[in-house]
Amino acid sequence: MATRFMTICRALTVLVLILTTLAGCNSSTAGKLVYKPTPPANGQDPGFGPFLPSPLALANRESTGRTTSYSELQCIKHGSDYAGALPGQNIQLGVDNDLEFVPSWSGSGTDTAANLAYCIYQYSLPGFDRSALLRYKWSILPPSYDSVWFGLSNWTENRWDWFACEADGETNFGGTANYFDGDDDIYVVVLCANSGNNVLRHLRIGEQPDATFQHELYPRYPQSNSVLWINFANSYIPVGSIENYAWDLDYNGSFEDDTGTVTHNNTSFDTVGTHHVGIRLTSSFEEYYIGTCEIEVFAPWSHSWGTALFQDINAVTTDGSGHCYSAGRTWTESNATDALLVKHSLDGELVWAASWGGSGDETLHDVHYYDDWIYTVGQTESYGAGGYDVLLQRWSESGVVLWSRVIGTSAFENGVGLARVNNTLHIVGNTTSGVDSDVLVLEFGIDNSYKSASTWGGAGYDEATDVIAIEDNDNSFWYLLITGATNSPNVAYLDVMYMQIQLGGSAHQARTWRSDSESMHAGMSICGHWKLEDQKYIGGYLGAAGNRQALLLEVSTGGVAQTWAAGEESVAYGILSSVDSFYLVGRNWNTGGTTSGFMAEYDFVGDFVTSALWSDGGEGTVLNSLCELPGTGLLGVGNCQAAAGGSWGIATATTADPGGTWTDWAATEGFLLLSFANPTTEAQFITTGVVDEGNSSQDALLTVVEFP
Repeated sequence: MATRFMTICRALTVLVLILTTLAGCNSSTAGKLVYKPTPPANGQDPGFGPFLPSPLALANRESTGRTTSYSELQCIKHGSDYAGALPGQNIQLGVDNDLEFVPSWSGSGTDTAANLAYCIYQYSLPGFDRSALLRYKWSILPPSYDSVWFGLSNWTENRWDWFACEADGETNFGGTANYFDGDDDIYVVVLCANSGNNVLRHLRIGEQPDATFQHELYPRYPQSNSVLWINFANSYIPVGSIENYAWDLDYNGSFEDDTGTVTHNNTSFDTVGTHHVGIRLTSSFEEYYIGTCEIEVFAPWSHSWGTALFQDINAVTTDGSGHCYSAGRTWTESNATDALLVKHSLDGELVWAASWGGSGDETLHDVHYYDDWIYTVGQTESYGAGGYDVLLQRWSESGVVLWSRVIGTSAFENGVGLARVNNTLHIVGNTTSGVDSDVLVLEFGIDNSYKSASTWGGAGYDEATDVIAIEDNDNSFWYLLITGATNSPNVAYLDVMYMQIQLGGSAHQARTWRSDSESMHAGMSICGHWKLEDQKYIGGYLGAAGNRQALLLEVSTGGVAQTWAAGEESVAYGILSSVDSFYLVGRNWNTGGTTSGFMAEYDFVGDFVTSALWSDGGEGTVLNSLCELPGTGLLGVGNCQAAAGGSWGIATATTADPGGTWTDWAATEGFLLLSFANPTTEAQFITTGVVDEGNSSQDALLTVVEFP
């Protein structure tokens, strides 16, 4: 041990010799080394004082001037950020802002000042209030830590205080009061006395500040044995940039999975419950920031709910606190239907079910969760101007109807889709108030205030089936994208219809699509659409009853057109984009007369990936809609025969390109005189005759989609 410290003392003596010479010290002592027989304690003079210029005696000190505060960046320096105007030798710039110390100190007693490697770092830290720490990182470690020392400028005593390099990369120098000059500057000498290549990555004054870890999960509520996507892109480090992401996916303390600059990773968990994943961020200074995310994993499930009468679910959405809301209809004892809204937890547990209606038929077609409220749209026969009218409602999270608005004429109106832009609700539906059916577009404030109404169509039958709102970031405009069907261009064919309407302006675009096979045009309907950047896809079906095929269609000239079929015929009712795929869901007619719910997956270039069928073992199942949570991110809803049970299985299906052409269509905007009503009917909680696993020939179905 004594030999180690004698080596260090010799090295420091040579440093003193060099600095003294540069400061013009007594030449009679130049070149001499002074040894101490025992190692000094941290902070004590190792015995080189007479030969080492005091901090005030250093030539070419850089005055930084006084400021009021310091930044994170001022606390840390790359190895290459040494004070070049101050003494230093046997150093050279490395890669990535490293500094290489290349001494040739043998420790044999014959070394001279020329064998040492050293330089000085200058920090300006006004108001410094952190711990008295030196933190350092070596890209190439010294041959031995006892061959590296740090000298701190003690301005009170006008001397250098010396501290040993530690293996853990952190040296405590006791306190900060004596080490800052009048400009709030502190100087640090890094001295290497060995025969190796020592590469310094960074040198920090004070403790490392904390990073801010923010992660996203997809799906937000994952299920066991399914792929989970974790993204730390929104995490923040206080200084430098994030250069590397390393992962402890099994949470064993080892970051064995390195994704470089990629901010996300995939994993899965075999068991239900609370799990953890560790993340290590590496900064451009090569500092490590370690964090953890806690993940609650759910069990995959299929769940039905019902009374002794029929139930059907048309749409589903989720909130940010672990619940899903399903909207549809439930039959009454008088053989009418009431609007139905059901709340479940993400593990399938029923929270409440509520119905709303009068003496006629009511149905909900769409549901969305916005800012702690649930908005539903559908149709009502019990209230309004006559026939069926649009029904718009706001519900609380506890199942209370806060307000209801009925909009219509004496003809037929319904609401099929809902989108929100800021404080405005945009409802899309249909009206027969003209010659034939036209698309109906309504605007209401989220406070139930009426704003506008318009119709769109031509001389024939025009029907809307879905709507979304998108923002044109280049022009700061919002658009409604509406899908449906029309025979206005040619009464002999029912074509796919796509319409884009600019909000707050008159610009719009309308197009139709027709298959190359004329026999497949009749009965075409569109269930919905989704937008991915500039890609817009529509899901639906084409063909006459008994010969229908599910359809995935890209809204682009020469774009993707794909049909899917299994068994006798298939109809798609819902579409969703999820991670890197599109999913169609609907109903498949099996050989023998039974039906199954189906899901078909396509990638974002329109290529078929795989498909599955959900069968209840009875007469029939249908899937009407999808949302992204929980489980694999896909929760399908519809109806089934609960008593027969059910499960997912692989589907044997055929796919084909039906061909087809997009054509511009001059849809005409119109206006109509509407009547409004505000029924005060309250929702009724369904608590009697309920079996949470269903008990009728048709019950509401919720199923976490898990491909086999």
